[in-house]
Amino acid sequence: MSRGNSITSAAALWLIETVRERGKPVGRLFELLGVDSSAPPTPDQHILAEKYLELWDQAMKLVQDPGFAIRVGSGFDLEALEAFGFLAISCETLRDAYERTVRFRALYNVGSRWDLDLRETRMRMVWTPWPVKGHSEIAKRSVNEYEIAEMLASIRKMTQKRLIPDRIAFRHPAPADVAVHRELLGRAPEFGADFDGFEADIAWLSEPIRTKNVRLREYFDRQCQMVEAAFARDPPFTAQVRRRLTASMDGRLPDMAAVARALATSQRSLHRRLSDEGTRFNDLLDEVRKEFAERYLTRPNLNVGEIAYLIGFHDSSAFFKAFRRWTGMTPSDYRKALPSQPNVSIA
Repeated sequence: MSRGNSITSAAALWLIETVRERGKPVGRLFELLGVDSSAPPTPDQHILAEKYLELWDQAMKLVQDPGFAIRVGSGFDLEALEAFGFLAISCETLRDAYERTVRFRALYNVGSRWDLDLRETRMRMVWTPWPVKGHSEIAKRSVNEYEIAEMLASIRKMTQKRLIPDRIAFRHPAPADVAVHRELLGRAPEFGADFDGFEADIAWLSEPIRTKNVRLREYFDRQCQMVEAAFARDPPFTAQVRRRLTASMDGRLPDMAAVARALATSQRSLHRRLSDEGTRFNDLLDEVRKEFAERYLTRPNLNVGEIAYLIGFHDSSAFFKAFRRWTGMTPSDYRKALPSQPNVSIA
């Protein structure tokens, strides 16, 4: 995971998928990110902010729609962020969701941030973009509009209410057409403002989340802690190998030779460098498979056989043995012990 200015790959992939839905070719967009479209990265893998801005620049040129960023943000699904998103939708109130997820936001967004500014009876959500220079104004504008629209969409998804801020603000000048902004955001934004974000009554923070589930919240809080701990403890080369294994977890068991080629090194050098950092390739592979197995078992639409395949097992019995070794439970027992997952929708 990049520690520089970056964003979760989930945001980039959501943008690409929305461009695809417009009937536009997206091969160039995947190439721009250096991502294999047949094996897309997971949400805890990052895209450098510079690449993300380039992606938006190309996407806006393809679709030729001044309201496109608002459309993309308004359609974003929190579940695309997996553990982080499920943690948010399982909290009790919007305040609870903000406070519980704030410590994990660096897992998905580094160098930019959302700040909650409380002023007596008012709340202001302020978006601060990455401090990167040299990119087109349309890219910067699009990212800002996407972020505000995504935050509002997430709030509405969690509360199942079409909450409309008293003020929506953008620092950049108004585009040629703001009809989409007015329709999807709920009011005409103020352009050329002194901040990017929105203001509302502080009572918003007490709004209950309709999918709250205390057991599920605690479960996904632990999942986020595990992801955070894994990347915090990994030395640099180990982190690179872990990222490569994570990106390859799509039904093909990545071997050391393939990972070494991807990292432009030899198997011997890979083995030695991991050993110097106190770990082994097979141990890392085991950890990644376990993490993905637990992640997939939270998805009721996947059966055990499909999960076994996705993490590189050719038969379910081998997966059962490995999972029991990892957790002391069978996959079925693990799934039964999970708290019920909320049914998320927008009223």
